[in-house]
Amino acid sequence: MAVRLAWGVIADRDRGAWLVDTGERVEDHGQEALAGAAVVLGDKNSPAAAVLAARESLTELIGTGGITVAGAGIDLGAGFVSARLAGTGGDRRDAVLAALRILGMDDARRIGERTATLVALFGVTATKPVGAEAERAIAEGRWAALTLASACSVPNNSWAYSAGKSPKASIRSPPERHPRWR
Repeated sequence: MAVRLAWGVIADRDRGAWLVDTGERVEDHGQEALAGAAVVLGDKNSPAAAVLAARESLTELIGTGGITVAGAGIDLGAGFVSARLAGTGGDRRDAVLAALRILGMDDARRIGERTATLVALFGVTATKPVGAEAERAIAEGRWAALTLASACSVPNNSWAYSAGKSPKASIRSPPERHPRWR
């Protein structure tokens, strides 16, 4: 049985998923009952000691940054990564932001390569200058600015597209309410 992860991702069939809280394999449960649970992903045949070490590492991260951090796909060592099961709220951007708050620039490589992290935050149109500014904001601890910039990036503003509006139209006041157009 393939494990369904958050945001439409399906784990490879040779990967196992263990619940962070109990250490039980996800395959032993109905996934619907475990919606959004934090898990560690690793080789299906991983020894119990390796699974325990990965679970302890993720438990520590969750204790610091909340369960959202598990969805960032953080490298936990020994071939394990963090994940959340299907049915969670939010998006990968939220998870990456939460992970960056804990890991900082020094350990950001644990989330993945720089380009993948930038795409998670700003979409596929992220540029090198945007990446440089994001790194500077992380290093300086300007989380509000980074969160706002990420939320305002066009690819992440899917709610504007679902309403049939252009992204610019979704952030401007309607013409009839703007004082200059009265």
